[in-house]
Amino acid sequence: MSITTILYFVVNVVFFLAFLILLEVIWGNTKIAWQEKNYKNLVLYPVGGTVIFVVLAKLSGLAHDFFVG
Repeated sequence: MSITTILYFVVNVVFFLAFLILLEVIWGNTKIAWQEKNYKNLVLYPVGGTVIFVVLAKLSGLAHDFFVG
């Protein structure tokens, strides 16, 4: 197993953990916004989370292209 393959798997694990943390933050903030009846933030948290998810997915794809070729 080459070093690039190991780095590829490490990058995937880091992105997966970042995605799980992102889901937790979005869920927690959405629950708080719902309880406070702050409807603007209730919409903004999932939209912002989706944007960050797309960026993470794109970075993961770039890492795949860089390490695997």
